[in-house]
Amino acid sequence: MKKTIVFLSVLSFFVGKTMAQNEALPDGKFEYWKQVKLYDSEETYDDLANPFWESLNILATLPPDMFTGPVTLFKDKGRSGAEGDFAPKMVSDFLQFGDNKEIFLPGVVGAMTVLIDDQTAVFGRPFKSRPTAIKGYMKYEPVNGDSASIFVEVYKYNEAAGRRQIIGRVEQIYKEKVEEWTVFELPISYMSDIEPDSITVLFVSSAGYDFIDLFNCKGQIGSTLWVDDVEFVYSGTPAETVQTPAFSMVAGEVEKGTKVTISCATEGAKIYYTTDGSTPSASSTEYTTEITIEETITLKAIAVKEGMANSSVAEATYTVKDETANENPVLASSKLYPNPSFNGLFNLNIKAACKMEVISVSGQLVMQQNLATPGAYTVDLSRFAPGVYYIRLSNREGSAALKAVRR
Repeated sequence: MKKTIVFLSVLSFFVGKTMAQNEALPDGKFEYWKQVKLYDSEETYDDLANPFWESLNILATLPPDMFTGPVTLFKDKGRSGAEGDFAPKMVSDFLQFGDNKEIFLPGVVGAMTVLIDDQTAVFGRPFKSRPTAIKGYMKYEPVNGDSASIFVEVYKYNEAAGRRQIIGRVEQIYKEKVEEWTVFELPISYMSDIEPDSITVLFVSSAGYDFIDLFNCKGQIGSTLWVDDVEFVYSGTPAETVQTPAFSMVAGEVEKGTKVTISCATEGAKIYYTTDGSTPSASSTEYTTEITIEETITLKAIAVKEGMANSSVAEATYTVKDETANENPVLASSKLYPNPSFNGLFNLNIKAACKMEVISVSGQLVMQQNLATPGAYTVDLSRFAPGVYYIRLSNREGSAALKAVRR
């Protein structure tokens, strides 16, 4: 069994120097959390709810035969100390692997996708802006000379080379104890002037991490890093950007009649939304009351406030459970290969005409197409960030889902 969490990315476009819509860092204040159950237990732990972020807490949901891991990310008081103000607390720990082996686990919050069976992580979320720096606040308590890392890499997929190209980067290593909340502002160095398509942001309590091979992470158990109020900085743009709207329900399967509310942490901001998959703007429907999910929809929302840059677009696809309950065995026998795909191209063989929808595991509808006849088709995910996607096939006889891994 492969357990994969991917967090939904928030998309916006960078449109020239004078009309730029600079993309904010999703939930850089870290105010949105969810409770997740530990494996085979009523006990829960707190994890960040915004799908941009992921931690190694997913290991705590694994059964014993897959080596249940510890919780390494905790919800702590935010920088202000006020009620309702939170900050992530990352604590390095270890996982007992077999009778004699311990795997070191750094405390981490990052824009990454953890692949359990492969003992690895895939970096990056879709992102099309060029921030000049990352800014925020941090505290650090190292153990036995350990060090922490704040890391950003900006990418562009190079079709000719068949891989991502790093076009911007910054990493700051902290070796000393930082007792009080301390501001950091780290300029991102760019090696190219091309527009990016994805970005990685990592906060790690032990800088000897190796997320390509989780067995090789190094560090000291107990090293602890806090961060809060983190944002991207853009030159020549408004000083502040409206916070990205948040949905009350995580994307995915929901019961018919489920009600979803939309909120924005920026006081006085107005929220506009669409339910047909189109990009919202200030001319879209203004959000005033909860939205009832009666059928599968792709909900998108943007927040706007005069004198500030518009927020990024939040997006979630909600699938009504009744619509997927009837599995079609003919469609379920469809073949998808190669899987995983390193260039994003998959071959799909189907035995019946159907509608194809490509959805991220966090619920984002990224592609749809009518496949009019049985036969072979190419599913092209090369323009999307590496990660896990579901390919949902449906017709009058029912539906089926295939999992595609884009490396």
